[in-house]
Amino acid sequence: MRFLKALVAMVFLLSIPQLWAQTTKEVEELRSVMEADRLDIVSKNLELTAEEEERFWGLYRTYRRDMSKLGDRAADLIGQYARNWGDVSEELAEKLVRDYLQVQVEQHQMKMAYIDRFKEVLPNKKIFRLYQIENKLDALVRFELADSIPLIE
Repeated sequence: MRFLKALVAMVFLLSIPQLWAQTTKEVEELRSVMEADRLDIVSKNLELTAEEEERFWGLYRTYRRDMSKLGDRAADLIGQYARNWGDVSEELAEKLVRDYLQVQVEQHQMKMAYIDRFKEVLPNKKIFRLYQIENKLDALVRFELADSIPLIE
């Protein structure tokens, strides 16, 4: 699966502090591949009718764009950690944990806010299925990040 390969490569690049400054372009390219694969996975697994497809994809792309902005913030936090790895101050540690948890809160709020918007174009069972698919893909990302980012010293 291309999504998983791109994810592993991106996490590898993000998790090595010495490579962080050199990898912005590579990370963006990998995120682009992952986003395209996400669209493909959703398309193949959501089982939309022609009418639903017509109304769904524009809204879904907006949702993904909004979620990607929050993902950018999380990636920036990983970058801050990577650049300071081995020398993270108490103040930076507090800032990173608070900022990361705030991103998670905002991701949750965004998902909640989009339920009503998705209800305008999909039945509830398909919204549930969409969120299941999204959750599985997000779990892959979280697992790879957790597996590759070293614990703070």
